[in-house]
Amino acid sequence: MRQFGACWLGWELWRRLELDQFFEERLDEQGVDVPWSRVTAVLAINRLCAPGSELAIEERWYPSTALDDLLGIEEGKINDTRLYRCLDRILPHKTQLEQHLKQRYGELFRAEFDVLLYDLTSTYVEGSAEKNPMVARGYSRAHRPDCEQMVIALIVNREGFPFSYETFNTTMETILRMVEHKYGKARRIWVLDRGIVSEENLAANPQTRGSVSGGHAPQPDEAV
Repeated sequence: MRQFGACWLGWELWRRLELDQFFEERLDEQGVDVPWSRVTAVLAINRLCAPGSELAIEERWYPSTALDDLLGIEEGKINDTRLYRCLDRILPHKTQLEQHLKQRYGELFRAEFDVLLYDLTSTYVEGSAEKNPMVARGYSRAHRPDCEQMVIALIVNREGFPFSYETFNTTMETILRMVEHKYGKARRIWVLDRGIVSEENLAANPQTRGSVSGGHAPQPDEAV
């Protein structure tokens, strides 16, 4: 027996979000055994149904599903190398993908993005990572001050929809400007925890002034 129901639902959601068309236009090319848009669908549906590594997808999860029939993929054509290569092909389209998902998700579920929640985490790397400009020493949330680390920012709306993410070694002001550049200025409120809010951050730009306990009305793109 092979898993069908969850995979079918994942594929249906994929098409409702029009991600099949999005990736067909940007990734698919002539003369390949498996369209890259279909490999992308395999990766995404795995995250929905049974998150695992690319190797686990190839060896255990994918053979136990009916995705080859649902997606029209020939037997034996999905392997970890192809899955890893697909990730490299997706990355250049990250900004367009975020914009597409925001628009399509908003259309389907009437989602609003007037209130954004922003938080940080970090991960550390072994070694000096001398050729990676995004790693540096600093406060380690993983309690590894002996290691270089990089910071990951996640932005969600009030419903928890992941609006955007960034891996960076920069300031909150850069993230605010990035969102403005991608989605335009709006009457948008940012919700930050006390670990991020500082007078320096709040005063970084006149449009992002605010206060943790302030009583004034929020301005466009204001942090509170």
